Amino acid sequence: MLATRIDIVETTRSKTVQMLNDRLADGIELMLQAKQAHWNLRGRGFFALHKLFDEVTAGISEHVDTIAERIAQLGGHAEGTSWIVSERSQIEEYPREIVDCTDHLSALSTAIACFTKSCRESIRVCEDYEDKVTEDIMVSATRAMDKYLWLVESNLPVKETARKQVLSEVKR
Repeated sequence: MLATRIDIVETTRSKTVQMLNDRLADGIELMLQAKQAHWNLRGRGFFALHKLFDEVTAGISEHVDTIAERIAQLGGHAEGTSWIVSERSQIEEYPREIVDCTDHLSALSTAIACFTKSCRESIRVCEDYEDKVTEDIMVSATRAMDKYLWLVESNLPVKETARKQVLSEVKR
């Protein structure tokens, strides 16, 4: 850990840096998965999804950068190489051979949900460490990922039973 005048004890800063490096790995992996989907999707809805996946990638990138900068602020070393990301990320490997828009929507929504869950867990850790600044960064990332998850999942086909239930309620 590098010396800093931030008034958080070094042991807490060290634990926070480790947790943030885990989120950094997840964020970078998610960013790459969104780009993978962007490059390889085919089918109905291609153009809108192509643009959406680019928006998701850009949004994740902002949070990844903020997380890496917080690591440096705390005196840590941001670990964002592909080797480290591959080793540390909790997000499952993206399916390599999929092309169908629906398959990409499903795979990407699963990855976003995984990242969002780990961010929520990090919020609780920050509360325990009484680090409101890092907590705010995790809250912001979670808020954005919840929105991206909603946008991605909203493009998935509505299951027939859910569609029938909605239609029957509308007819009442």
